[in-house]
Amino acid sequence: MKKLHLQDNVVFTGYVTEDKKAFYYNAAEIFIMPSRELENGDVEGFGIVFLEANAYRKPVIGGKSGGVVDAIVDGKTGLLVNPTDAKEIAFAIIRLLGNKDYATQLGVQGRKRVERDFNWEVIVSRMRIELEKL
Repeated sequence: MKKLHLQDNVVFTGYVTEDKKAFYYNAAEIFIMPSRELENGDVEGFGIVFLEANAYRKPVIGGKSGGVVDAIVDGKTGLLVNPTDAKEIAFAIIRLLGNKDYATQLGVQGRKRVERDFNWEVIVSRMRIELEKL
């Protein structure tokens, strides 16, 4: 990281405890996790962290892989990128950092989506419908 002079701008946190999570989401400008499918077929199942970041009004960037495509509405709550294309990931980061209004819009729309579509009332209602189908 020092070689690229990123130490003052990028934080790789590693594991974050629940009590520190809000601090990091609030401190962030963008949440980025370009998940990809592994050679053994493992993928990110859904990507709840994208919704968590959106709940803090943060724009998100995620890899077009697995359930991430269900967690991010591309161009509305965040950006989906090819997770193996470093240039595409970099372009998405530059796009959001260079256009604060757009980044803010994605974060706000993400928060609205979380409040509208992922509250307990909605989740229980969906679950009830699926259980009644059985």
